[in-house]
Amino acid sequence: MPSKAKIFFSAEELQLLQERSFFYRKAAAEEKVMQLLAELGDVGREHPLAGWLQAAFPPGSAAPRIHRGNQLEGLPYRLLDFPAIIQKDQVFLVRTLFWWGHSFSFSLLVQGGILPRVLPLLCSNYEKLRQLPLRLACSNDPWNNRLDSSAYRPLPENASGLPEQAGESGFIRLSLPLELSHYAGLPAGYQHFLDVLLAVLGDQR
Repeated sequence: MPSKAKIFFSAEELQLLQERSFFYRKAAAEEKVMQLLAELGDVGREHPLAGWLQAAFPPGSAAPRIHRGNQLEGLPYRLLDFPAIIQKDQVFLVRTLFWWGHSFSFSLLVQGGILPRVLPLLCSNYEKLRQLPLRLACSNDPWNNRLDSSAYRPLPENASGLPEQAGESGFIRLSLPLELSHYAGLPAGYQHFLDVLLAVLGDQR
């Protein structure tokens, strides 16, 4: 005769295992997140930043892409990448992230061959960049999404902080978190994020 199971479930865990409605509600909420990201993709298609990227780095951005996953530190996430050039030797990426239980966020990541052309624009138009309460990645991982003090710091007061960070890490990532409860303002926030980037990067004086 087999012995009893060696695994023990607490009353709370057993109740959780019997719960069904959460998953139905979760699926419905995640579908709305996907629709929201698709709406942002439509905004991005019409924004002049996509045209700037195409002119500056032909052939420019691929079409908006939405990615989904369930293991960002054990939690579900959804990503919109647009505008974006992601190649082996260079990256220019505007990423919108939904991270379950955390936040939405907008990020600009520049790495590789594109960085020497973009970094001077970020520095020369630094005051425009500071219109946004951005956080600067200060780890060696360009894909770190935890926007706390362990991996990000407030944007430095002086533009010299950007080339210093780029020299240490080999990339620049600027991120802007938004509380989940502020989802209704996401399209306008995305538009403004792109507007500021265009004002910074499109200034060829």
